[in-house]
Amino acid sequence: MKLAKIRHRIMASLLDLGVVLGFLVLIVLMKLPFTISMLVTNESVATPKFVFDVFRWGIIVAILLLIYYIIVPLLLKGQTLGKKVFKLKIVKENNDKIDPSTMFYREGIGGIFINIASLGITAIVSIIVMCLRDDNKGLADILAKTKVVDLYESEE
Repeated sequence: MKLAKIRHRIMASLLDLGVVLGFLVLIVLMKLPFTISMLVTNESVATPKFVFDVFRWGIIVAILLLIYYIIVPLLLKGQTLGKKVFKLKIVKENNDKIDPSTMFYREGIGGIFINIASLGITAIVSIIVMCLRDDNKGLADILAKTKVVDLYESEE
């Protein structure tokens, strides 16, 4: 199996980001009437109800991210929607299929958690690492011992 090109991985990731941001915009739009009513009535933002609501929606967003980046690739045999469009696939280093623990380690820890904790800086570092390595592996691939292969190139 041929390794995926860096530009294809970046484009697939941007498409995935667009899908996730689309869901997040829907969540924000659902909360818009509540926020507007608070502003119109001059209600204090720091109420316990508001803090609980922000916490609850934060959990919903975290669950959404985990579903999209961990469950979807497991159901689609190593592909998110972006990877499916660009004909890429996540596999283990030995070309075996990915399993739930590998995906949790790759995306949950290596992707979502570390990227959020670093405010996205590790995403940039990961792209730099991909460019410097012969095997085009990013930080999450190195951590989880996975690689992204190009299915289009494999068909030829």
